[in-house]
Amino acid sequence: MRSFIILLSIVAAVHGWVQQPSGSTSFTQYSGCGSPACGISASGYTAAINQLAFGSSPGLGAGDACGRCFQLTGTADPYSPSFTGPFKSIVVKVTDMCPAAGNQQWCGQTSSNTLNSFGKEFHFDICEDTGGAGAFFPSGHTALTGTFTEASLRRCGREASVVETKEALYESLHTTTEFLKAALEENESNVVLVHCFQGVSRSATVVCAYLISNVVSPNNGFRKQLYLYAMRLRDNALLSSTVDAEAMEENTKVVDGTQRTPVSLGISSEYP
Repeated sequence: MRSFIILLSIVAAVHGWVQQPSGSTSFTQYSGCGSPACGISASGYTAAINQLAFGSSPGLGAGDACGRCFQLTGTADPYSPSFTGPFKSIVVKVTDMCPAAGNQQWCGQTSSNTLNSFGKEFHFDICEDTGGAGAFFPSGHTALTGTFTEASLRRCGREASVVETKEALYESLHTTTEFLKAALEENESNVVLVHCFQGVSRSATVVCAYLISNVVSPNNGFRKQLYLYAMRLRDNALLSSTVDAEAMEENTKVVDGTQRTPVSLGISSEYP
């Protein structure tokens, strides 16, 4: 048996993005958040994240961190070590990038030197305009260190912001699909591990591309149901309560243009 490992190196590995759901970080604040690098604005508190964690470079559009929510907690002031608080926690949505150029002290982390001047792998620049900075920083303190933990989308907005990244993963899907086919067809006992930095986005996309190439093809009705299920899994708050309520009231489900009972979910030989 041969084992294969695909480490996705499209843009992420080339630049060595460092993205984690929790960790130690530093915090500052900035204003003029009206044109964020993610290309979208958001309600609630927002922040920029250091370039290495953002997942893109200046001028290349949105990175993987766009739309992700994090709970930020301050624990110390690097300029006033004797200050013991009180410190606060807020939940922010990442909508912008803190570029390394011009911000070396805070956001200058690189793949070869992952720490900034304060020994932190990550940095959040909290937007003043959306109120986050005022809610987070103690009076008279404009820079802190502390921790971050990824939070659910419902904690920083009722709806998820959909951001289209400009990463050219699409251009490589044919190559990865053909590689998977060849590796699996070579020997029935072969195993392929497809993995990226977090194992939830790029790798899943590559596997899905392989599956839909010539293995599976759900009909339109099932695709709609998969979409609803995906929204429920991502965050229960994203699934509109009216969708289920109306379906229950009518006791019907529309699948491929035909009303079906919720029990059947359109699973019938009538549908290819």
